Amino acid sequence: MAINLLEQVQQKLNYQPLHKIEIIEVDPNIEANVVISDTKQFEQAAIPTVLIGLATFTRHNKNIEKLIAAVNKDTLMQQIFATATNEVVTKVATYASTNEADTKLKMNDIADTAITIMQQTLPTTKTDNDIINFFEEQKPDILKYLPTEMHIGLTIENNVIDDATHKMDGPISGLMHALENTFSTTEIKTT
Repeated sequence: MAINLLEQVQQKLNYQPLHKIEIIEVDPNIEANVVISDTKQFEQAAIPTVLIGLATFTRHNKNIEKLIAAVNKDTLMQQIFATATNEVVTKVATYASTNEADTKLKMNDIADTAITIMQQTLPTTKTDNDIINFFEEQKPDILKYLPTEMHIGLTIENNVIDDATHKMDGPISGLMHALENTFSTTEIKTT
């Protein structure tokens, strides 16, 4: 299952290619300085935000059932981000200089496309753990594209997402991320 969900979504929806967030300097006492392209594109903010939301949302088995049964794509953002929906949509819209109503509609399309790709990629007899693992395997790549200055992790109460070290590449960073993945749990949370 070696697909790049971020790229697949971007291509299916005909968005511009995304840019990895490049770390210039990391100082734990200050916010990381990052560089991306000159334009703050909608897709740069929306695609990684929606995908990281899906990865977080699927950590709970009751949410997986909701995700599989989702037939109304117009409510996907509300399902994924719950009480943080408006704040998440506002952050993406502000970052991309778009209006919130259009932003929410397009983010619902992104979520719907990602769910469709997941369903087409995984076997018909997929388990909850298959779905969890599908999104967990995508997380390291997604985080490299998520604009840090939006503070999505803080908004969805998962501060690890905003950690600038997830955007680093290289042999030591790769080793540390491999260890992180090895020791992270993929058990289903039943709360």
